[in-house]
Amino acid sequence: MDRIESALNLIIERLSIMSAELDRLTADVAAQTTVIDSVVTLLTSLADQIRNLPATTVAINALADSVEAQTKQLSDAVVANTPAPPAP
Repeated sequence: MDRIESALNLIIERLSIMSAELDRLTADVAAQTTVIDSVVTLLTSLADQIRNLPATTVAINALADSVEAQTKQLSDAVVANTPAPPAP
C-alpha cells in the first residue's frame, strides 16, 4: 500500500511540474505571437505611410514595395518554422 501511495505522490508531483512548464511555455508563445504581430503591423503601416507621402515617386514606391517584401519574408519564415500541432 505504501508503494502505491508513493507512486501516486510521485505522479502528482511530476504532473504539477509539467503543468507549470506548460504554463510557462504557453506564456512564452503568447509573448512571441504578440511581438511578431506587432512587427508585421509596424512594417505594413510603414509601407502605407511611405506610399501615401505627398511626393510619391518611383523611388518611394520601390521602398514601400521593399518593406512589404520584407514583411512577407518575415511572415513566411514564421509560418515555415512553426511546427504543426501534434495530432490528438
